[in-house]
Amino acid sequence: MKNLVFILLVIIVSNLTASIINIPEDQPTIQEGINVTADGDTVLVHPGTYYENINYNGNNITIASLFLTTQDTSFISQTSIDGNQNGSVVTFGTGEDNSALLSGFTITNGQSQVYGSGISCIDASPTLSNLKVLNNHFSSWGIGGGINFLNSTAVLENIKLINNSAQFGGGFFGEDSQLEITNLTCIGNESYNGGAICLLQAEVTIYNALIHGNYTSNEGGAIWTDRSDLNLINATISDNSVLCYGGGIYLIWSSYINLINCVFLENYPEDICFTYDSYYPNSTMNITHNNFAGGEDGIVTNNNGFLNMLEGNIYLDPEFVGIEDFHLQDSSPCIGSGIDQILIAGVNYQAPEFDLNGNPRPVPAGSMPDIGVYENPLGNPQVGITNGQLLKTNFYLSNYPNPFNPTTTIEFSIQNDSIIELSIYNLKGQIVKTLINNEVIKGNHLITWNGDDHIEHSVSSGVYYYELKVNGKTEAIQRCLLLK
Repeated sequence: MKNLVFILLVIIVSNLTASIINIPEDQPTIQEGINVTADGDTVLVHPGTYYENINYNGNNITIASLFLTTQDTSFISQTSIDGNQNGSVVTFGTGEDNSALLSGFTITNGQSQVYGSGISCIDASPTLSNLKVLNNHFSSWGIGGGINFLNSTAVLENIKLINNSAQFGGGFFGEDSQLEITNLTCIGNESYNGGAICLLQAEVTIYNALIHGNYTSNEGGAIWTDRSDLNLINATISDNSVLCYGGGIYLIWSSYINLINCVFLENYPEDICFTYDSYYPNSTMNITHNNFAGGEDGIVTNNNGFLNMLEGNIYLDPEFVGIEDFHLQDSSPCIGSGIDQILIAGVNYQAPEFDLNGNPRPVPAGSMPDIGVYENPLGNPQVGITNGQLLKTNFYLSNYPNPFNPTTTIEFSIQNDSIIELSIYNLKGQIVKTLINNEVIKGNHLITWNGDDHIEHSVSSGVYYYELKVNGKTEAIQRCLLLK
């Protein structure tokens, strides 16, 4: 955070005597604006969708939406650069440094041949801030669906990587790079290795990360590391899945990972997995003040690494506010269970000063920070308090098998004659199919879901939720995992 503030101050000071090119008033396209800039200039882009593939061409300039001048986050969604499946949407590749800023955009619909369909950073180290990078893909083989970093020391803050895909690193891929990231959201990205993040000989520190619902067909549903150092501080890693190993994190070949103040929940088939291949040199993982809701059984070393379970780890339901809301209920055991700073192997690591929403951490001042990506306003959990959104009732609801392919049986029990609705939802909260629609039911019942939607088209692999409503009220919600 401090490094980014310093970089932005340098950019602002340098711009006092620089030019501002307004798009589309002064130039019709962003690229034409870039072409008439000098170092220190600003290309200020007004709301709209710009169908372009832009290249900084070595210019250390600022390209930003009106978010830069107003701090109004609505301009991020209002101002899109659409690559029209014609290569990387944004390219840094001519030695740009941290004074080259990209801020306040939605980056979408890129389709590169090899690197970074959304943003490509090769031999360049820009500053990326307040970006939504979504729906960028490769037609076949590719690296870094959302963003690719190669030989980069980029600085990132407030980055959302959503529904991107690649062969390696659906969200982002980092190789031979040193990255500092504050406030990262990775949701619904897919790959062969590293659904959200894939690292090769990289050094990465991430403060505040929400990594949810990512998928790979091989290893590392959320994160895959090879000969890389990763510090993950105040993260929530949930509902990531993989066909083979490491639903949360997969380590290979001398990786070194520190996990501090992190929550792991419902990652399939396990939260953490060290390589099964004894050929590779051992990796090391230090874990302190984490919450593993599934217990230590979710950490599989395969005798191929060094696992150091340090102080303060717990194994409890984190009690999130809702299925897609990872704020902590007032009764959550994660409240006040984190650590503000800790010395590991001679290095001092500190919790971030703010949470993913920008709220101060810790709250109240003088308490210990919470575990996870969001800070609850209480310093200690209030026992017995629930908000009623993550429901725990006497209504029985489950499915088997789970995971499944392509069919699962949902079982539920109702004590009295009641009007029942049973529906399937995806990770975005969109209804996929209604299995029972306002029927009067009593007793024990079984119903089969064939992994299809309301028009009987097969749905893709991933996490789904099924919700039981009784007399118009939601009484139970459960997760299921479709693996093809």
